[in-house]
Amino acid sequence: MGKNRRQGRHSFTHNWMKPLNYEELINDRNLHFIEGHISDEEFGNLLNSVDFMLLNYKNITTSGMYFMTLAHNLPTIAPNIPFFKLHSSDKTTIFFDYNEPLGPQIIEIFNIINSGWKPDLEEFEKLKHVYNMKNSAKKISKAFNSLIQTIY
Repeated sequence: MGKNRRQGRHSFTHNWMKPLNYEELINDRNLHFIEGHISDEEFGNLLNSVDFMLLNYKNITTSGMYFMTLAHNLPTIAPNIPFFKLHSSDKTTIFFDYNEPLGPQIIEIFNIINSGWKPDLEEFEKLKHVYNMKNSAKKISKAFNSLIQTIY
């Protein structure tokens, strides 16, 4: 894929001339799989050292991690679930089918990236204009007030 956007090292060391297999991806030293909670410090380090963020959610209504990647112009690999389809575009996100096995899709996504896919920086700016902290706070406040009125 080229050099890592933050640290100047290669992001993927695999020989792209031969077919990939999932086992090779798992053993690649430049791919890091993190499960569970990520501390604020660790997340900050991740944002500054990765080329892409894979968000493997099944069903969500919001994602602070996604909005942070958006704020940092960090392309996302995400499932084609409603949240991501609503809040991103194919110019900033590479989508995969959550209902299909992830391994073969990741191999295909890496092939797309290696073929020269680049995120559209203008699209990031458009999305950030809509999904900024001020607008998000207004939406949360509106939803909370609506909930309070419904209860009482």
